[in-house]
Amino acid sequence: MNDCRLRIVEHDEDFIYVEEENEGLDSDAWRFSNKSISCIIQNYFNHTLEASPENRSAQFQDLTESTSQKDRCKFKLHLYKDTSYGSGIAVSFTVQVENKIYLMYCTKDKSIEFREGEPLTSIPGNTSDIIFYQQVFSLGNSEMFRFRSSLFNRCYLACERGSNRLYVKEAPDEVDEACKLKVMNCP
Repeated sequence: MNDCRLRIVEHDEDFIYVEEENEGLDSDAWRFSNKSISCIIQNYFNHTLEASPENRSAQFQDLTESTSQKDRCKFKLHLYKDTSYGSGIAVSFTVQVENKIYLMYCTKDKSIEFREGEPLTSIPGNTSDIIFYQQVFSLGNSEMFRFRSSLFNRCYLACERGSNRLYVKEAPDEVDEACKLKVMNCP
């Protein structure tokens, strides 16, 4: 039987969220855990995130359930082991469009874009343009999350009002609805 050590990430009266402590990692590094989740991502208006790698962007669209099943709306959330504690679960995002896989990344101007490529198996350092920390948006709700950029402190994936594009927003307030994202498993 293997022993593992757990650490508390967040807790409230009803739930305790834990992560396995990451042993055997170099300091300041991420390693792909070989775990991925196929999902659809929605904003606080229940609009579905649709990737447009050819335009290097993603926007939230008001789609019907059948049209939200198309490839551009199906993201893979790739889980990484990391050496930071209490930051959330380290993840990266990919989407497959026309038989090509694209990595979602954050630019220096806090835009979200896509580049062709597979999830990286190892990422050195303590910042990355593809790593985001998945955090529970509010305790007790296991469907709503926010994703903090590892590149920019206190900046989260968010839906820009008006254009509905996905971007990275500075959000020191923990209840910024623009950063509230629903992650739903899909086949």
